[in-house]
Amino acid sequence: MRRVRKTKRYHKTLGVFPGKDQDAVEAAVDRLEGDWKGLDFAPLHGTKDWWRLSVGNFRVFCRVSINLEPASTGTQAITIRVQEIVACEVTRRSTTTYRKRN
Repeated sequence: MRRVRKTKRYHKTLGVFPGKDQDAVEAAVDRLEGDWKGLDFAPLHGTKDWWRLSVGNFRVFCRVSINLEPASTGTQAITIRVQEIVACEVTRRSTTTYRKRN
């Protein structure tokens, strides 16, 4: 079971956008607890645990805690389990959106 936590900065950066956009972003972030089908949620290149969720012209930057466990089938494969997603910040997409995240 995944858990989504929203930081104070997330709420502060979300609050500056129009209400309709806030509702769309909130709905997408809430869907992260369940099935990700249809969501544009992907890891950021060059970073270990930063992911981004695209919602229209907005990007939600998240930190993801992942546990790797051996697969139960007895093969050499592993099972990836996402334990917690922390929604950290919401930005409007621009030319500087993806600059140096740490």
